[in-house]
Amino acid sequence: MKKAIAGAVIGAAVVGGIWFFSQADETLASVGDSKITKDDFVVKMEQAGGKDTLKRMIEEQVILNQGKELKLLATDAEIDKEIQKIIDERFNKDKAQLDSALKQNGMTMDDLRAEMKISVTAKKIAVKDITVSDEEINEYYDKNKESTLGQKAQAKGRHILIKDEAKANEIYKQLQANPGDFEKLAKENSEDAQTKESGGDLGQFPKGGMVKEFDEVAFSAPLNEIQKPVKSEFGYHIIKIEERTDAVIPKLEDVKEKIIDTLKEQKAKPYADLITELTAKEKITINKSEYKGIMDPDPAAGEQTGQGTHTEGDGHDH
Repeated sequence: MKKAIAGAVIGAAVVGGIWFFSQADETLASVGDSKITKDDFVVKMEQAGGKDTLKRMIEEQVILNQGKELKLLATDAEIDKEIQKIIDERFNKDKAQLDSALKQNGMTMDDLRAEMKISVTAKKIAVKDITVSDEEINEYYDKNKESTLGQKAQAKGRHILIKDEAKANEIYKQLQANPGDFEKLAKENSEDAQTKESGGDLGQFPKGGMVKEFDEVAFSAPLNEIQKPVKSEFGYHIIKIEERTDAVIPKLEDVKEKIIDTLKEQKAKPYADLITELTAKEKITINKSEYKGIMDPDPAAGEQTGQGTHTEGDGHDH
């Protein structure tokens, strides 16, 4: 149900450029005596994706029109909440990282807010008639309380990977005599190319994030105690766990709203089906002959929904 954020906004920006530039035959660049005009640029951009972009712009206006009619337009508070969710989940709760990502894509926060208004409105329309039972909420909570909703137990440690068992045992004996040599022996002997140079440092990892044999030791061994070699499909691991934190399990009442939103989204019809349904309620006029028919539904989709799309007559003011 969710739309891709950056793609849609960038696409809209491109199309905005097409219609804006079509007003004048101004030179954008010169190569020797040859000129590249705005009209040349517009033609190329339309050839590259004019139909798809116009279709997307119409679909977005349909969502806004229907959202207004149903009194389901996204509010500023809902948009703020969605953007904060993006910052928390995709940018490590750091708004500066989001700002940087927007800048790299030639976007502003206003661009993102405009996109979120469409996305949130579409979601509100899609889930308006969907209900979720207490049984479904409890089932989802029990399955996801230590992962999606909370945080799995975490460990931080080092290892030395050796493929030969005898060599692994020999290094383990050296470490029993001199535990402080762990990093030195990892750099000299480990066959894990990714961690060898850092003295076997694995950083922090969640429970279940390593192979089973490694995971069992990592979340049961005493801290800072070097463990005898453990065999896995990769070889023999000499493991030293330095830190460990318990799983974070939220209370049901603290995540109930999030669970309801998630379950409603899972039940909602696919975005393409929603657009077909909403578009059928609008009168859309397409004035450029080569774009006629771009809003016609896929024949297979039409058979399933039994609805057509109106592309004739007087439309809404866009």
